[in-house]
Amino acid sequence: MEFPDEMDFDQFAELLDNDAISENVYWEFKKAAGRDGSGEMPISFFETYSAMANTDGGIVVLGVEEHPRGHFILQGIQNTDYVLKSLWDNLHN
Repeated sequence: MEFPDEMDFDQFAELLDNDAISENVYWEFKKAAGRDGSGEMPISFFETYSAMANTDGGIVVLGVEEHPRGHFILQGIQNTDYVLKSLWDNLHN
């Protein structure tokens, strides 16, 4: 599935629940929980970001955990402010 122009939280959650979406060249899922589980930018985020920037683009979704057999669970991120600040700080460096 290529990425749509718009999708809300409930639509995305339903796609994950039904295994109708999975990682591919356009989609990458990262748990982004950090050591304490409250949220942290994954180290591998910027590798993915760079790879997508150098190809056709894509979407990195934070707060999604991969389970066996390619099933993904929407976990969310507790401390979104910290994760967003970390993202923007790193992008500006």
